[in-house]
Amino acid sequence: DDETINQLKKILEDQYWNLLEDDLKKIPIDTDFIVKLLTEIKETIYLILLKRIDMLVDLEKKINTEELKEDFDTHYFLNGLTYLLELLRQLQSPEYDELTDGYLKQLRRHMIEGNELYNFVPKTLKYILNGFYVVLIEKQQALQKYTEWVKKNGNK
Repeated sequence: DDETINQLKKILEDQYWNLLEDDLKKIPIDTDFIVKLLTEIKETIYLILLKRIDMLVDLEKKINTEELKEDFDTHYFLNGLTYLLELLRQLQSPEYDELTDGYLKQLRRHMIEGNELYNFVPKTLKYILNGFYVVLIEKQQALQKYTEWVKKNGNK
């Protein structure tokens, strides 16, 4: 039934993020999963921004997954998360601004206090990933509505 399926989905999703937390607890940390997540986030952003070459160039400078794969720099990574949250805030619906601001504030606090990555990175990455998916869905819905409007009113 639907309830059982939803419970299974929740368990799988929790396990997904728990694996990331486990990777961050290792010494040295295992960064493969983080880089894959960042790549997925970047691919989603590319779909959202398509022709905004200026913003995509900036994205590549701030989140260079090839560089992170070769030599993972925690400071560069955390600055990249800050950038992603700021970009998300620019692109998302205003109704989410307060929530995103809260994540930005928490991220900066964790950075200042020097907290272990596993304490905050999984939750932050999950929010960023889901946030950009919401932006992509909203963009597709808006384009669809616009296309329908043009078909209906375009010849007037």
